[in-house]
Amino acid sequence: MALDDHDALDPHSAVSGYWRRMLSALPDQLNLPFDRPRPVDPSHRIDWVAISVPADTHRLMSSWALAGEVSLFTFVRTALAALLARLSDSVDIPMGARACGSGQQAMSLYRTDVAAAEPFSALLVREGRHEMDVLTHAGASFEWLVDLHGASGPHDRHPLFQIGLTFGPAVAASTSDQMYPPLDLHFIFEQGPDSGSRTPIPLHGRLEYSVDLFDTVTADTIARRVVHLLAVIVADPETPVGELDVLLPAEHDELIVRRNATARDFEVDPTLAELLDAACALDPGAIALIADAAGAGRIEMSYRALGAAVNRLARFLIAQGIGPETLCAVAFVRSIDLVVAQYAIVVAGGTYVPIDPDAPRSHTEEVLSCAQPRCVLTNTETGFYTDRAPTIRIDDLSLSHLAIGSVDDTERITTLRPSNSVYAVFTSGSTGRPKGVLVSHAAVVNHLRWKTAEFGIDADDTIISKAAATFDLSVWEFWAVTISGGCLVLCAPRGQRDPQYLDALIADYRVSLLHVVPSLLDALLSAGFTHAPARVFTVGEALTSSLAQRFLEQCPDSEFFNVYGPTETTVIVTLHRVRGSERSVVSIGAPTWNCYVYVLDSRMHPAPVGVTGELYIAGTQLARGYLRRPDLTCERFVANPFSPGARMYRTGDLAAWNADGELDFRGRADFQVKIRGFRVEPAEVEAALTALPAVTGAVVIATSNTHAPRLIAYVTLDPLAGATGRSVRTSLSGIVPAYMVPARFVILEALPLNANGKIDRSALPDAERATDP
Repeated sequence: MALDDHDALDPHSAVSGYWRRMLSALPDQLNLPFDRPRPVDPSHRIDWVAISVPADTHRLMSSWALAGEVSLFTFVRTALAALLARLSDSVDIPMGARACGSGQQAMSLYRTDVAAAEPFSALLVREGRHEMDVLTHAGASFEWLVDLHGASGPHDRHPLFQIGLTFGPAVAASTSDQMYPPLDLHFIFEQGPDSGSRTPIPLHGRLEYSVDLFDTVTADTIARRVVHLLAVIVADPETPVGELDVLLPAEHDELIVRRNATARDFEVDPTLAELLDAACALDPGAIALIADAAGAGRIEMSYRALGAAVNRLARFLIAQGIGPETLCAVAFVRSIDLVVAQYAIVVAGGTYVPIDPDAPRSHTEEVLSCAQPRCVLTNTETGFYTDRAPTIRIDDLSLSHLAIGSVDDTERITTLRPSNSVYAVFTSGSTGRPKGVLVSHAAVVNHLRWKTAEFGIDADDTIISKAAATFDLSVWEFWAVTISGGCLVLCAPRGQRDPQYLDALIADYRVSLLHVVPSLLDALLSAGFTHAPARVFTVGEALTSSLAQRFLEQCPDSEFFNVYGPTETTVIVTLHRVRGSERSVVSIGAPTWNCYVYVLDSRMHPAPVGVTGELYIAGTQLARGYLRRPDLTCERFVANPFSPGARMYRTGDLAAWNADGELDFRGRADFQVKIRGFRVEPAEVEAALTALPAVTGAVVIATSNTHAPRLIAYVTLDPLAGATGRSVRTSLSGIVPAYMVPARFVILEALPLNANGKIDRSALPDAERATDP
């Protein structure tokens, strides 16, 4: 049945009902490995690369198609759906397809549900039935389907689907529908008239691609991947779709081995205690610590005095039973006492557990209940007390009778080894229940060795300590410069929240390196940031290209780096040098010494370049696990399939390799939400928002308070831009698909920050009650 007038199609007919079901929750687009975002004003230019399937593969394809009682067209279409599912990290694959010579003039919509565990042969049979259903219900014109779906007009992208397949003899030079924009990818196979010959012949074709979205090398890689996958399928069609090898022959080694060529061997594996002892002996008269009092003076401590204070307190702690694998909590406001206490626990061989004295009492009690420390060190200024463990105020101690010389294993309760734990930092994670991440000396020392060598950190360097001791970034601040003989400046308690104070502090003490979360960097830049250090690092949150550009423009004399590392992998495991031209979300870089990173799909296979997968980390810097949580440790620290007997950490972060050999951060797996059937990562919406000139900051959350999930955007605006929530919505609608536009925009004067300077999502106002200008 062919209908020229869609009004003639009875809305209650079987044909109409079938297509309504087919169009329900149809994905707006597939997130393929694009080289560029879809432009606001597309050029609609296309180019092409050749496809050539070898004769033997072609012959086997025909044989397996015949065995499955389907056409070769269906075989190729099913194989493409399997490949597109892997490249888009999706299971719902819409595709336009037509078989020339079968009477089809326009493309028909096919929608394949790709199940990773299903054998390809079973998927092929299912797609044969799907094809029959499409042909049986072929009474609706394409234009009627577009109207029924309510797809956007031809100015944006091809409606209903952006991937096409044309198969058969005498294919025209370009088979794209003229009344709509070109397809993003159009696979065209020319089956010659002699294809039935007994002599095998190749199957030739081409891949037409949108120049707006793909580079030639990417299109050619996709074309070669199609040929490779067809050969893999015909070798064993019973293979589950998720187990089909989509990597080209050299890609596995490239992704697993060459991009992880970070191994470094050391003749000696010292502990942090040994590194600190050596630093104190290097230049005893040099200034080790400065505690700034925010305009009320400062307190200095030399390496000689530091070594004496640390060693005396360490001997006292040993007498209290503190030694290797013994936990000792520290609860101080930022002060010299805090540094001395942490160092003394380490020198005694113990494991320090930072406690935030400003945290809610219930949280602190949970941490102490899990940690079960031998004691808690604090001071009078902090005024901390708990009945969970003996509380010792170190400023009340009289230790002058104890020796000030180095502490070694002859005095410790037992031998201190690099494998022993050095600290346990508690994080809340997505459950809100604190969990202690137990990290070894070897992990911290590896990180510090890389950092000091990479950036030449030595006695001439000065670093600010501003991160809360409960934030693992503090580990680098507390240790990197002191083990190198440099100077550590402690900002005033709670001074880390004042960008003008920090800027002045950097100038006063000639700070040479600074680590900040992007939220704090934004605040510093807004306050002027007139004294940026020579090297600045962002960590802890996704860095947007707009914020990076602001920094480069305001601080042209500083080197700028974006780094990444979960608490479970000891501070930092990847590094990227930020330059003028960056993607919407700045790369997190390549792995550091003795760290290995893998982007894997749901079945633990390496994801091709440009394809989103979950990020796994292995190597020396892995934490030992979660304190007293063997269940959670087994869940997150899993077997490393690329190194027998080793472990790797499942981060829960999404990432993709880029063509430069570095990682692009793609958000959190547990933040994803399905909007109108399409999987959305709020971080991508945040990046698009912050790319708008009027937007200075953005947080996007997914909420399910209504019948269907929706996105809520919290944004801060440039007061000189004269923008409103309505105008931001309009601007965003011009650069992202409709499903990525939040349902509501809430305008804030400033985004709430927590004690670590990160955005505090729990402090965002209730979207249902907040005003929406």
